[in-house]
Amino acid sequence: MSPTPEANERLRKARRGEQWTQETGFPIIASAIARLYRADLDNFISKREIVPLLLDETHSRALVETAYKKIGRDRKSSIEKYAGNMVQWFSQKWTIGDPKWLGLFKRLLGVSLE
Repeated sequence: MSPTPEANERLRKARRGEQWTQETGFPIIASAIARLYRADLDNFISKREIVPLLLDETHSRALVETAYKKIGRDRKSSIEKYAGNMVQWFSQKWTIGDPKWLGLFKRLLGVSLE
């Protein structure tokens, strides 16, 4: 499962120390979910599956670590929990039906999700 060119560009931005934003992080999270989904089309993809993938892959781990380091003064939780929060922020946007992110899944999966 190799990262897309878009994910590689987000990695370059993360390495330059640019702040984590939804526009930077959500496509990386969506890409991880899409890869997990394509690997097992019949199962629900849980946060427990997404977080380890985000932290195992170089491009997404760099993004998570950059954001995590920026909250240094309030770092009361682990990087795993912080990555889980990122996934929950994404999930919230998905749940409310934000069309920006629905389109992202359509492109990644090549299917209609409406």
